Amino acid sequence: MALSEEEKRIRRNERQREYEKRTGYAAQAKYQKKNTKIFTLKYSYNTDAKLIDYLSNLENRNNYIRDLVYADMESAHREHRTRVIPLFENRFAAGPGEPDLGTGLGEYEIPENQRGDFAIRVSGDSMEPWLPDGSIQIGVREMPRDGDVAAVMVDGEFFVKQIIMDSFGNLYLKSLNRKRKDMDKTVWASGENRVLCFGTILTRERFPLPLD
Repeated sequence: MALSEEEKRIRRNERQREYEKRTGYAAQAKYQKKNTKIFTLKYSYNTDAKLIDYLSNLENRNNYIRDLVYADMESAHREHRTRVIPLFENRFAAGPGEPDLGTGLGEYEIPENQRGDFAIRVSGDSMEPWLPDGSIQIGVREMPRDGDVAAVMVDGEFFVKQIIMDSFGNLYLKSLNRKRKDMDKTVWASGENRVLCFGTILTRERFPLPLD
């Protein structure tokens, strides 16, 4: 005998309740946006604790991703921030004591997170190819060690040279370009030269001491 529509509806509801009781699924929430994908969320009466843990872990993961994004944004923002340091050209006025780096002849802009206390413009080819003629090099106010490149003033004349000092206190200013060793200068400890050190020039590598 054919079932009426009402009987069919009752049986469907009974089968649905039996299915939900057997599988533990109490509902399905479906969300459809612009006829694209359907997102289905299923949960169980018996898995409330698991669901809470899942949502908690999901929130922690989202917070972690958010923090990473914010950190990347902040890092990128810092990289674009700049600061100004004094730029020294080729000529300087000699004065008593240490040179005043705040009264440079110009200004030079560098990234905020980059090391650097002053900048100098190289003149001549005695330090090529590492410090080309006309290039701007960054320095820090640190005393140079043997083999470092330093910016120094000797009797009012400015030099950017590799620094070597022997056990007697003699100071040797060496050109990295050994074809221009005629530009080397020696400051004898027994002499009366006035030597002022501006600081150490930052280089990508340390250079071996010259043998000549």
